[in-house]
Amino acid sequence: MTRPLQCQTAAANSQESSFLAIIPAVIKSTVDSARLPIHNGTLAPVSAMQARLSLVTQMDTPANVAVKLTAFNLELYNPDSTSTNASTYAIPQPPTILSLAVPEQSLKGRSKLIIPEQDVTINNTAEFSKFLVNAFSANANVTIGVRAAATAKVAASSYPFTLDKNVSFAGLRSLAGLQVLSTAAVGNDTPATMLHGNMSLPNYSPLMIGLGDRVTYNVFSVDRNAGANSSTNSSEPFQIGHAIVPNLLLQPGNQTIDFEGRTDTQSVMDNLATLLHGMDKETGELGFSVVGDRAYVGNEHIPYLDDLMKNVKVQGTMSFCEAVKLVDVSGVPMDMMDLVDLDKVFDCMFPDDMPTE
Repeated sequence: MTRPLQCQTAAANSQESSFLAIIPAVIKSTVDSARLPIHNGTLAPVSAMQARLSLVTQMDTPANVAVKLTAFNLELYNPDSTSTNASTYAIPQPPTILSLAVPEQSLKGRSKLIIPEQDVTINNTAEFSKFLVNAFSANANVTIGVRAAATAKVAASSYPFTLDKNVSFAGLRSLAGLQVLSTAAVGNDTPATMLHGNMSLPNYSPLMIGLGDRVTYNVFSVDRNAGANSSTNSSEPFQIGHAIVPNLLLQPGNQTIDFEGRTDTQSVMDNLATLLHGMDKETGELGFSVVGDRAYVGNEHIPYLDDLMKNVKVQGTMSFCEAVKLVDVSGVPMDMMDLVDLDKVFDCMFPDDMPTE
């Protein structure tokens, strides 16, 4: 009776040994094939040297194998940056932007890999600014490098491994589609010198992105008819005004954001012909570009956000009725009146005064 039992025990031990022998290959295959798609997360400034981040991604293992990842640090870097020794690795690597603490995770089959929200020190602000500019200007996907030295546990055995991947997610397309929805004068000035209003602002990425408690912008003209003929190609942008956006937080998708503004009335009137020529000939829309000036968290200036805003070209539109609030129509010289669609002006002034049949 003992011999069959011994044979069964030996067979079981052999199967266990065979299983354990292939685990390193399973771990390597899991790591090599991991795409780490970004499902959601947060990215926001905390101070000039800190940022707040969280990420939810995915790492799949064989459905019948339970894997426990011990806690590890995940370094983020720009894959196209020049390799240096400014990382924790012996071989020169692109410099580390920042490092995220990843807590212990249990994986089995299709599994979420959750990196909880945390405030982290920015190791390299120039590289962080570069990543932000890439993310905001990307018309398709933006790529960020991630690397780590970690340990996977299967049953009672531990298997160290290294992770070094390029991870992609949807970029913000320079906030294409920004549109001023409404404006109203603060006080009784005509044209409106001090404004408050709201705008539609898209976020094409899966991340909730904060840009500061107070962000100031300079606003410039954009010729909506540029390219239609040679006479409009040469018009130079001029300053329309300034804007302040409080608590600028972009959720994934579209949102309505409040702003405060000040029109540079003298500049608008000095460049009135250019402004009127530049309005869309079909819709009357006014094009504009915004160039970030300064960003703050509390009272602290955040230079890496300045770098972002000054290096990403953001354009938007406002309707004819909103644009006409910037202009004192009564002050338009007679030789420019043919550039003003008076029917549209009256429609804006009396939107409910519709003809009756």
